[in-house]
Amino acid sequence: MLEKPETIEEILSALNQPMPWDDDSEKAVLAMSIQNPVRLTNSLATMPPDLFYHEANKTIFTTIVDDVVKGVPVDLITITRSLRENGQLDKVGGGSFISELYTNPVPSSHFEHHVGVLRGLYAQRRQIEAYGRSLRAIMQSGYSELESALDAAKGYLEEAGRVPGQMLKAHSIREAINPLLVEIEARSKLEGRLPGIPTGFRTIDQRTGGMMPGQVWVFAGEPGDGKSTIMQNLAENAAQNDKIVRWYPLEMPLTEQTFRILASAAQVDNENLYSGKLTHGEHQAIQSAIGRLKTQKIHIVDVEDASATDIFADIEKSNADVVVVDYLQLLDDTSARKSDTRETVLASISRRQKSLARRTGKVILTASQLNDNGRLRESRAIGQDADKVFLTKKYEIPDKDPRKKTSETGFDDGMRTLWCDKNRGGRRHWELHMKFIGSIFQFREAEE
Repeated sequence: MLEKPETIEEILSALNQPMPWDDDSEKAVLAMSIQNPVRLTNSLATMPPDLFYHEANKTIFTTIVDDVVKGVPVDLITITRSLRENGQLDKVGGGSFISELYTNPVPSSHFEHHVGVLRGLYAQRRQIEAYGRSLRAIMQSGYSELESALDAAKGYLEEAGRVPGQMLKAHSIREAINPLLVEIEARSKLEGRLPGIPTGFRTIDQRTGGMMPGQVWVFAGEPGDGKSTIMQNLAENAAQNDKIVRWYPLEMPLTEQTFRILASAAQVDNENLYSGKLTHGEHQAIQSAIGRLKTQKIHIVDVEDASATDIFADIEKSNADVVVVDYLQLLDDTSARKSDTRETVLASISRRQKSLARRTGKVILTASQLNDNGRLRESRAIGQDADKVFLTKKYEIPDKDPRKKTSETGFDDGMRTLWCDKNRGGRRHWELHMKFIGSIFQFREAEE
């Protein structure tokens, strides 16, 4: 394995060496896979195609695996035919090369040795690629965020070190149950209090237990449906409960986010606040709100030109209890490869965000747009990685309501429906009708 670099010079040095691979071991594994496919069947879970560096060898191996999975007998004839049907035979060296593999006198007992060689080289290639991603992130930031980029490099190297087939750390049930008993005992002493941070909404707290450490909450909806507002309300309530809140307003300037928080705290119409046409009572409400806000631990971060790596590194170093990332799909990963699709990039960002929350014990609130089918836009991984997923939807006026006849749209703009699409550890698929007071950026539970 390569030594982990400590300086930019060492990263550059690592990048100057050719990608490590072993043609003899690649051919030996292919030969044994064709000659003794049963041996391959027992090792499929630990042998990704990327163990092979040479593209032709990777293509042959993928074809063998496909035939094994389909239950097709693997031999010289079937592999040659499969490659020919896929238009790959000439690209991998023709039938003569497949025949050479089939007659290669490699002892079957050497299979594990050659696979081990490929696994070691694959790990080295992943580390070199991780060095390259780190270096690109540093160069694109103009070296202005060197410390943040080096922190990200550690994450890339840790990820690169995970090679399929390695033994994972396991805990006996006896070891695993001890911390669980401690948690159960702690909850029993709460005497009805929430185990998590209160959201400020009675129904949500009852059905989720509040914002639990290490969780990711996603609020999804169409533009204007109140995604940012409800996250703001949850964060404001956390701050009122003496929690430290860190805010990353990707969608709006820092001053606009501060403006929204002040309007909510003072409960003053944002149009009056923006125009400066305030009554004496509104002036007093603003001064009182400013006094309260100054005592709260809310930090709004300047995210100008910040990448996902910069933001995640900042979150990890902070002492925040609750983090707001508004919103996920505006994050940009400068370390992504040019060939990566936007869905692939967002899936990677989502996984890193979940890992960050779990590792640090911070609650992360984020938002996502919906596509035309009402699903999380661009990446299903956003919902899969989240602990809670809520959809904010316009409130449709019931047919029996007299307002239905006079409404031009059929919707009440002063109401929203919050739909719980995912609630890990609790009941899901419930809805909550909420008053939407957009003028002061607040949601409130509607009376039954």
